[in-house]
Order: sequence, then C-alpha cells, then structure tokens
Amino acid sequence: MAKNRKKVPGRILADGELTGHAHRAAVDVYIGPDNTREFDGETEITHEEHKPVRLENKKWASAQVNEFDYLTKMVRPVQD
Repeated sequence: MAKNRKKVPGRILADGELTGHAHRAAVDVYIGPDNTREFDGETEITHEEHKPVRLENKKWASAQVNEFDYLTKMVRPVQD
C-alpha cells in the first residue's frame, strides 16, 4: 500500500461520472499520491445497478481505466 494515502469519504472506489452512481466498499478506502484507491481485507462492493460483489481477504488497488478511440486517435478515461 502506498505511503501518504488519505481516507476516501464514503468508501468510494469509483465514481460514476455519467450516472452519478458509485462503487463502494464496506471497508475504509484510501487514495494514494498516484490516485490509486486501495483497501485491505475481505469486503463487499456495492453499486446501484448490480448485485453486490464479494471480494476475498487480500490487499486490493483500483485505478482509472482508459480506452483508446481509434477515430480520434485519443486516449480517454472510461466513464460509468
């Protein structure tokens, strides 16, 4: 886990930029200096549009996923 990390309010792993929904963990989530969100342990991830997902007891990290648009030849963040 990264040093100098800060606790994320609302335990949010990923914000839904388009829908306003969010993936949330049942444990504390921290954000590191490289914007990677991290948490420890077994948890359940919830989201308004699907059933909860159970994750086993490990150290986890989440980062922004990007996609490449072949028409514009640009990389952009994937939006939920």
